[in-house]
Amino acid sequence: MSQRSLYRTPSTITVLGLCGLFVAAWVSCPYDSKIPLGDVATTDVDPALLGQWTSYMDDTPSEYTVRRLNEHEIYVEAQEYDENGRPEEDFGRMRAHRTSIDGVQFLSIKLLDEKPESGWLIARYDLVDNGKILRVCTISDEFVDKEFKTQADLVDYVRKNMKEKGFFEPPMIFSKK
Repeated sequence: MSQRSLYRTPSTITVLGLCGLFVAAWVSCPYDSKIPLGDVATTDVDPALLGQWTSYMDDTPSEYTVRRLNEHEIYVEAQEYDENGRPEEDFGRMRAHRTSIDGVQFLSIKLLDEKPESGWLIARYDLVDNGKILRVCTISDEFVDKEFKTQADLVDYVRKNMKEKGFFEPPMIFSKK
């Protein structure tokens, strides 16, 4: 299956959106956790993430609207456009909450268009250029080869391994509109 056809499915748009990282080639996939990295009730929304963001893959833009879902979570809608600039019918939806580990910001992302039993994508993010550029890197499933029973175990694992080469996929870059 080609990269282009994989990119066209709504769930892949979502993965490539806020947490997708396959800029050049699909080498591996994001790690899919059965539990989120942090407790949603103990966090707040990063206001710098709110607003309109644009990302490009194969010179085709995708737009992302990030809104506050509640006091703890954000809601993201991803809209892809075809080669002629027309909006595609399908778009991705997700909810996410953040967790900080040793000063590094992470998002636990739940794809809303997937089956209820689908897991959580875990992504590191940072903002650069005065908040105009967002870089998002998911944890690679090639690095993580086990499931975690508790959030504490998952947090400890991330803390221990987050500086290891290959732990994260390459970053997806978003520009604030």
